[in-house]
Amino acid sequence: MEIVFLICVVLVILTLFGSSPTKKICRYCGHVGKPAIARGGSMGLAWFLFIIVSMGLGLIFYLFRAREKREVCQSCGHDEVIPINSPVGRELMQRFHQ
Repeated sequence: MEIVFLICVVLVILTLFGSSPTKKICRYCGHVGKPAIARGGSMGLAWFLFIIVSMGLGLIFYLFRAREKREVCQSCGHDEVIPINSPVGRELMQRFHQ
């Protein structure tokens, strides 16, 4: 049981402190910067499962929620952000920031 707990702790640390995102440009609004991270699932449901139902079930849902993350634009919230050093990113930079 202790091994499972340690593995879960390591997985949480790895998912929460992953690599930092590079500068990207939003395909919709042209915002340039580091994207925000949006996570799947509900934090309220995670706490409910953790406290009321079962600590194990809550931890499993939390790990699922931590893994389901996507980069979104900080300005408009769309999830189509492109690295600025890619060909499409350079084209978007020319279109939005001439």
